Amino acid sequence: MKDINTNLLRHHEREERKENLKREEWLLNHPKVEDKNQVRKNIDVLKSQLNGLSPEPLTPLEKDKLYKLEKRLANKIAEGMPTDETMRKNPVGAVHAHRSWEKANKKLINWWKNVRIQLNPDSDDKDLANVERLRRTGQFDRMRTDAQIGGHMSYGNVPEELWPFEAPENTAAKQAERVARDEKAKLEQSLAEAEHIVETREPIELETGKRKRHISPERKQQLREQMALARQKRMQNIAAGKQASGPKPFQPVD
Repeated sequence: MKDINTNLLRHHEREERKENLKREEWLLNHPKVEDKNQVRKNIDVLKSQLNGLSPEPLTPLEKDKLYKLEKRLANKIAEGMPTDETMRKNPVGAVHAHRSWEKANKKLINWWKNVRIQLNPDSDDKDLANVERLRRTGQFDRMRTDAQIGGHMSYGNVPEELWPFEAPENTAAKQAERVARDEKAKLEQSLAEAEHIVETREPIELETGKRKRHISPERKQQLREQMALARQKRMQNIAAGKQASGPKPFQPVD
């Protein structure tokens, strides 16, 4: 475990130094590089940083101690820390309050960052050791006349039992519920009608798509007679039409 006063390198910073170390070692063996001494100095500096500023493997007992220390430091740092609402709306005295808090907790913040890196040595989270993670939200649903950004008044966070007004009757949520209920009722009605049609209508032939009707023999005979009579009348109409449209007799002109 590293000393908590050490400003440790984050994971991406260590990876960058490892790449630089490989490059410097390649330059050291390159025949055209003249200033070998400077290359050796660069290699020594990189190795020193990697060895001295990198987190070490932790034992279970060390992890337990650091976890408890992190929680105590986080609670202590959050005391008196200006809220997110204060930092955004910037009321009178917000800048001074932030600087005073930061000056008073600078050492604790550095310790907290060290502990975070030791507990998460391989994390690439850019906000791993960002103290803004500890800042409380504050009350955004109010308007402040003493701030640079006044904000807007809202009753969204008022508990239902403390609501000072009568409950609204035609809210957007209730309208959406009614629409969903009506659509569900229409769907159920459509399904019921479809089931009724399927159960009561005559079957449909799959090949032709036409409804298959069951006709009694008497009805079939009646239909045959009607068809025969219709054909007979049609033939008579055709014959009469031919006679009416036949050639007229020749009439001499005087």
